Amino acid sequence: MKRSAPPTREWRLMLGVLFVLVISAANAHADIMIGAPTNHVNTLPGPLRFSTSLTPDPVVYVAAAVAGGLLATTFAADIGQFPGWTLAFGGALNGTLNITDYLAVVAGNRGGARMDATYVPAATDPAGVTFVNLFVSSNSGTHIDPFPNDDTEPLYYTAAERAMFGLRFLDNPSRPCPALCPGATTFDTYLATFNAATMRVTVYDGWEWGYRVVPGPPTAFLISLGAALLAWTLKKWNSRPQTWRR
Repeated sequence: MKRSAPPTREWRLMLGVLFVLVISAANAHADIMIGAPTNHVNTLPGPLRFSTSLTPDPVVYVAAAVAGGLLATTFAADIGQFPGWTLAFGGALNGTLNITDYLAVVAGNRGGARMDATYVPAATDPAGVTFVNLFVSSNSGTHIDPFPNDDTEPLYYTAAERAMFGLRFLDNPSRPCPALCPGATTFDTYLATFNAATMRVTVYDGWEWGYRVVPGPPTAFLISLGAALLAWTLKKWNSRPQTWRR
């Protein structure tokens, strides 16, 4: 029987290239990429009455919404806020979320957070991407944001706001203290597209962020204050004349 010839160098090279292409396709990301925030403050003390901290921190990727999930059940419960709209699920997108600000914020007697992020779509993403925002609050429950609604759509932005902000997501939630603290709110912000004619919104993947407000200064502040007091006490003690007993 005639033996087959061993593979040539060209064939081995082609097989190697094919193997790399297969591995690369298998490892290609199928969800949005989330960058670290440019500006970031985890914790801020209020005027010695409360403190605000980010939670979660860092921002957490939220997988594509599915039927029967939290977004779907909340959408159904809040349907009176946007009657006639239906929800569809589009899987994961492939763009990049660039976060400018993820900041703990204190303003007077209110503590909260600032989220300022811009989504950069991939070439494979659908056109017309915007946002659906779900919040879970220790005081007011779980709803589609805004609640109560400021129009008749289940989207975060109104039509005028979409024209103004485009793919930039901006939110500055807060709560008063002591009236509503201790308390916490987390947000699941989903990328979405919609068809106004059929009143159908399609949601994809997104990210989770939020904040917590508690009475009293933050732990880090107390530790720093304690360390400063200890250093001051030791300095005063070492400056005193010492009397030694024999």
